[in-house]
Amino acid sequence: MILQDEFSGSIIGGIIGSIIATIGSVLVWVIIEILKKSREKKKLKKNIRLLYKEFAKETLEPYMSINIKELIREIGTQNFLKLLKFDGEFVGDAILFSSEIFMIELHYKKGENRVGLIEKKDLEKRFYYNEPNTFAEIREKFLEYFRSQCENSGIKIKIK
Repeated sequence: MILQDEFSGSIIGGIIGSIIATIGSVLVWVIIEILKKSREKKKLKKNIRLLYKEFAKETLEPYMSINIKELIREIGTQNFLKLLKFDGEFVGDAILFSSEIFMIELHYKKGENRVGLIEKKDLEKRFYYNEPNTFAEIREKFLEYFRSQCENSGIKIKIK
């Protein structure tokens, strides 16, 4: 009888120990996943802010189109399209993003570095960073649109 009590106690203790170990493992896994997602979200917000800074530049800088393209890839093309309500099309060494209001042109092939913003209501008016004095108001409207879409998604963009 004493042996039986010790045996059932050790079985119950083993079961309880296994349950506690399983719960502990699950909790550690959940905490790790939460931290991973938090880190990913932080990185996403940082890259979106960096992308905004690229578009906020007043003139074309070396490798600007490549920098923008790489930031969009870092953000994730689908995240970018969803955030700004754009559709995207890769055409050779160029990308064309289009929303109901704006279009973004990126040309990044060898020897070409061109970034353009187009307001769809007047396709003849185009802002190109290599011609910063031509239709600069389009850039300002685009930046305002970019900020408002980010705010709608809970991402704050600071203006200098």
